[in-house]
Amino acid sequence: SLKIDRGATPGSYSSYHTAATQDDYADYLVKHVLLSNPAAVSAISNVHFYGVYGPTDERSLAYFEYEGTDFPIDKGLILATGDVNGVTGESPEGPNDRPGSALSNNGGYLMTGDPNLTPLIVPHTVMDGSHLVFDFKPFKPDVSFDFVFASEEYPQYSNTAFNDIFGFFVTELPSGAPFNIAYFPDGSTPVTINNSNWGRTSSSNNNSTNLGAPLYDAVNPQWHVPIYQGSPVMEYGGRTIKLTAKANSLSTAKTYRLALK
Repeated sequence: SLKIDRGATPGSYSSYHTAATQDDYADYLVKHVLLSNPAAVSAISNVHFYGVYGPTDERSLAYFEYEGTDFPIDKGLILATGDVNGVTGESPEGPNDRPGSALSNNGGYLMTGDPNLTPLIVPHTVMDGSHLVFDFKPFKPDVSFDFVFASEEYPQYSNTAFNDIFGFFVTELPSGAPFNIAYFPDGSTPVTINNSNWGRTSSSNNNSTNLGAPLYDAVNPQWHVPIYQGSPVMEYGGRTIKLTAKANSLSTAKTYRLALK
């Protein structure tokens, strides 16, 4: 199951929960987890995080580890809309047995009308979320990041206006135009609930029904993994398969801004 770093509290899984300020905490995680090569530390600057943050408790950015056999990323960063640091059942950690629980401290950072995300979900509206951004000078022209997108809105809000989204934007500094590198495996479909799901169930408890085969209104289910009630993996009601964000043909002589939203 997913295990979230809580620092000195019971259930601590790393030593990353130590920085005193929000940006210091994000800086440490980007340099030592997201880009774990020690040589990369000097290439990263201007790390900022916008989201839920508390020095000892509530936060929507954290380090995680996975213990098990069916989750495709063994450790990394978790970036969420609400609090990822709550007690089991009120955070992304499994078991999946409390409907709606992974939305504790729901709201996150106000991102209404975000200029990067909005064009990807028209006609829906961007409301709130989390935003991790940093500048980076690449050591090689091609850079890639593995990620999984999960949501508590699966499956009963699939194909509705509650269309959660993830974007990973690259901007060449000082004045380049941002471009998204987070897509489904076809290389062109943005990573949203409505672009890949198991279909919509009428159940009020999004964890209560073992959906079996994809429902009649499923969209690209080949990219989706349902999380059934009782699953020890995570509280969220569904996730994508492992995806890879790729930025190719970058210049090693230039600096780029990377934004995860």
